[in-house]
Formats: sequence, structure tokens, C-alpha cells
Amino acid sequence: MIDSVLVLLAALSSVASAGSCSTVSACVIFGSGCRSSPPQVDNKYVAYKPDCSGHCYQYDHFDAIQVWGDGAKGTRCHIYADFNCQGPELVDTKNQIGGSRCHTFSPAAKSMKCYYAC
Repeated sequence: MIDSVLVLLAALSSVASAGSCSTVSACVIFGSGCRSSPPQVDNKYVAYKPDCSGHCYQYDHFDAIQVWGDGAKGTRCHIYADFNCQGPELVDTKNQIGGSRCHTFSPAAKSMKCYYAC
């Protein structure tokens, strides 16, 4: 189990470095804590650009997520308490089209599915 989690964390790291976040593209940032002004994750773990694959991303634990779309198309994330994106669901960020929104949750999450322009 630990080996498979480490492999998935390595895969997520490569996805995160492949995608880039900017204020003009869709992005997901997850980590710990949210600031209110401007809304952003305090302690960032990983940032990546989501797609429509519905891939289940797994991480040891995180309690905050920031999402935004590109102004025309939205980004939506489902955050889960387990490692398999099966539930219980902690947060549905809804479709965030413009601007960004930071969500916090407790207990900490261990997996998520995020979609962009689907």
C-alpha cells in the first residue's frame, strides 16, 4: 500500500510540473489553510492544470484547495476523505469559471478529482 501511494505521489509531482498555473489559465492548488484576501492557499503543496480525464489524485493529507477557471471555462473539484476518490466526499467546489476560490475542510482529505472545461 505504501509503495503504491509513493508511486502515485511521484506521478502527481510530474503532472504538477507539467502544468503551469497563471491567472489566465485554469488551475488547482492544494495544501493547508486559506487566506481570505486575496483568496489563496497558505501552505501550497502542489499546483497543476486539470483536464477532463477524471483521474483520482492522491496525497497524504491536505485541508485546503484553491480552484479557478480561465474566465470562459470552469474548473470543478470533488474532494474525498479516502485515498480512492470513493468517499465520503468532503467538498464539491462547484464550477469556478472566473477568479479563484479557496476552500478549507476538516477532516483532511486524501484524494480528489478535478475537471476543467468538461
